[in-house]
Amino acid sequence: MHFESGDENAAAEAGVLRYDSSNLGLASLFAQVGSEQLPVPMGVFFKQQRAVFEDTLAEQTKAASEKHPPRGSADENLTELFASGNTWMVG
Repeated sequence: MHFESGDENAAAEAGVLRYDSSNLGLASLFAQVGSEQLPVPMGVFFKQQRAVFEDTLAEQTKAASEKHPPRGSADENLTELFASGNTWMVG
């Protein structure tokens, strides 16, 4: 049986399921298929467009730096932190 692209009605009438990788329910169903009588599905079951971790991290770092810009050098900031009184001794 062969269906042309975009011919969903004919496929549905024939009882053929057209796979959609953006459908989480269908992906879960396919992931559970596995028996000796059925072929094992392989490939991308679910695809979701999401932000890349590194890009999101860079945006958050930039926003935090703009909201609270660093003052002075790292050594000055560390000295200021130790002198702030919000420290404790371990030992």
